[in-house]
Amino acid sequence: MSSVRSPLILLIFALATLVASLGHAADGVIGLNHACATQTGCLEGDDPGFPIQIAKPGSYRLTGNIVDHFIGGPLIPSIGILVESPGVSIDLAGFTLRNTCMEDESCSNSEVSFTVGILHVDTALRVSNGTVGGFGASIVSAGQEGGILLGRNLRLSRASHDSTGNGSNDAGGSLPNSGVLCTRCNLREALGGLLLHDVEITGARWLGDSMAGQGIVLDGIRLEDPKNPGAFPGAPVSASSSGAVLHRVVGDHWHIAGGCVVMSDVHLRRSPENLHAVILSAGLIVDSSLVDSQATGVVVVDSVLVRRTTVSGSDGAAFFGANGTISIFDSQANDNGSGVTLESTGSVLVGRSSIDGNGGLGVGSGRGQVFGSTLRGNTAAGIALSDSGRAVGNTVTDTTGGGLILTTRGGQSENTLSGNTVDLSGGFPLGSSLCGTNLTCP
Repeated sequence: MSSVRSPLILLIFALATLVASLGHAADGVIGLNHACATQTGCLEGDDPGFPIQIAKPGSYRLTGNIVDHFIGGPLIPSIGILVESPGVSIDLAGFTLRNTCMEDESCSNSEVSFTVGILHVDTALRVSNGTVGGFGASIVSAGQEGGILLGRNLRLSRASHDSTGNGSNDAGGSLPNSGVLCTRCNLREALGGLLLHDVEITGARWLGDSMAGQGIVLDGIRLEDPKNPGAFPGAPVSASSSGAVLHRVVGDHWHIAGGCVVMSDVHLRRSPENLHAVILSAGLIVDSSLVDSQATGVVVVDSVLVRRTTVSGSDGAAFFGANGTISIFDSQANDNGSGVTLESTGSVLVGRSSIDGNGGLGVGSGRGQVFGSTLRGNTAAGIALSDSGRAVGNTVTDTTGGGLILTTRGGQSENTLSGNTVDLSGGFPLGSSLCGTNLTCP
């Protein structure tokens, strides 16, 4: 009996292998691999060679690594997978789509800059569960409506010659950029916008080259090179001008700019040189931290609400605004160039927060209210409201300038002021405050 079964088993195995090589999976998902890409074409209408052309909606899955040399030019870019249909899902299945030309130095920086791992020219693309790396851009969406959803366990990595990101074989070329570029994205579409979930993006180099577009959603993203943090002279922008949501994001040497941006559980360290960590026209920052910005921590253009967030070590202010309004609750702004600084036309609301050890003002604004907060060891002044404002229930100590500085239109009550060069200047009492060892301030 075994002699009869063996040929049958071998035949079944051979047929299964043939089907896999032609790119057809048994569960209806269409398989993609290096063999079909280079020998037969993986799909109907797909000629042998790259790119693999996906022209029909459906689910596609890598059945093996696709590793090859991709060398492009300004007129003829080199592409791994070209998606020309809406409604396409690509499961990398733990495998890798990788360009190796930079690894063996067979291409220049400029040549690899014109390579793309996956180019998407329609709508509603989903990619998950694997690695795309070594290309000038990992994934590009150039459709009229855009729309990329990047799912779990996806890693997008940069192309470079060495660990520092300094290419050596083309002095005149710029290094390639890893990440995602999504143009004309729209969250109103079924899979519109740019949605990233549990994705790692490492080593993106130039400003704006990792993620740009409208309607960006990031969830569970790691945006850094943990082996070589802070080695890049620029950094990607991870928010758009018309709306972004960032949740559970870790970024090293990054800069975020946009309007109508929500940041929750976002942790950024070391903004690029001379760039603010965050610039928001309007937005919400919750349960986040911004550390060691090489300029300002958060620049507010219009209106921003901040809760349970720490900004520390910024060369400039922790928070700065010109004409905007900023509301800060249950947060910390410590050891920055200054604390919360808004120009005379700005307005600030600070409550139950710690603002300590800043080189300039603790809180400075034209108008506003500060309540229930501690301000210790700030250099210029603890609280200074140059127009009208209220300071209630705060502890202001050990400033080399004034503790609490108000105009005649400002009011104060129930504050504890001590160890300041001048504890209280101006304002009118709304209730009693303690200055130094006196029971009530003069």
